[in-house]
Amino acid sequence: MSLWSFVLAALGIAQIILTGEKIRHGWLVGVLTSILWFIYGVTTQQYGFLISAVVFGVIHFRNWLSWRHG
Repeated sequence: MSLWSFVLAALGIAQIILTGEKIRHGWLVGVLTSILWFIYGVTTQQYGFLISAVVFGVIHFRNWLSWRHG
């Protein structure tokens, strides 16, 4: 089993918990996770992950900005 899968799962779970607790830095964990998913997609040549990583990364960053100014 790949260590990647455990790291990405742990970060995704942390992001959900943090944002569920209304801790805005949870969105930055989401951005970090999206960057890692992008790297994962490139290194494993699973290019479908690139699309979702970019879209989710943008959404996480947008939400971080919204919560920061809200």
